[in-house]
Amino acid sequence: MPTRKLTSAREIANATAALVAIMPPEQAAQVYDFARFLRARPTPSTSSIEGADDWLNDSDDDLLAEDAVWEAVYEQHRDKFLVMREAAISEIEQGSTEEMFGIDGDIAL
Repeated sequence: MPTRKLTSAREIANATAALVAIMPPEQAAQVYDFARFLRARPTPSTSSIEGADDWLNDSDDDLLAEDAVWEAVYEQHRDKFLVMREAAISEIEQGSTEEMFGIDGDIAL
């Protein structure tokens, strides 16, 4: 299929819809899920402070959108997170964890 640069959201939507229309339903559902995932992510913003970390300048809307993404990831992998939680609790109870910081206050690597 020849490709050309799509310049508008409408062109991209139409081209994507044409591709999705010929996919098996399972693949089409994955495209839809991915589009929803991207929509939930905060859009990159340009910082007014040169060289500043982006997260330091996030708006309240950006932070809420990021929270929504993390919540979706947590919900999707809830069982895995619970297994990791139980493993961490078990390690703590057994005393098999290591100190994160040394006596000097630096991270113990």
